[in-house]
Amino acid sequence: MEGTRGNLVVSTRSAMAGRKVIVLIAAAVFVFLGGFFLANEELAYEMAWDLFRNLSMGEFIYIGIPLFCFAYAAIALIRVFKLSKSYVEVYENGVVGITEMDRKDSSQPMQHFELKYSDIVNISETNKGIQLFTAYGTFSVTAAKNRKEAAAAIRQRMTGKR
Repeated sequence: MEGTRGNLVVSTRSAMAGRKVIVLIAAAVFVFLGGFFLANEELAYEMAWDLFRNLSMGEFIYIGIPLFCFAYAAIALIRVFKLSKSYVEVYENGVVGITEMDRKDSSQPMQHFELKYSDIVNISETNKGIQLFTAYGTFSVTAAKNRKEAAAAIRQRMTGKR
């Protein structure tokens, strides 16, 4: 299908620059908070006493809050940079793209796909993406921009109305 795609109709490729900047700033804040709690052990014990009237919770706060902050920042950065790689391009004779990271099983790799319109059984839009249903699987794609246009173009070509 490589040479027979035809002209590009619409693409959902996006650098997601705004989302990346927001996540980078939030991650920096979380890393700062985690570092702040690690540097102030007394603060953790004071919080434990003030909140729970129990000093033994201080160790949990001293370790738990920074661990949560660092993990949250790392996961958010990984997700936003992985999501920005997913896209779908609608051509005159087919659809090409890369699936999004599986939210339930993040160990599964993102898949590159090329589909003919005759392979697509159904299409649905979500808030953040497009799902293409075929007889042999479902392809979920993150579409930050041009989602409605891409879905409309695929539907139009599936039915044969150009």
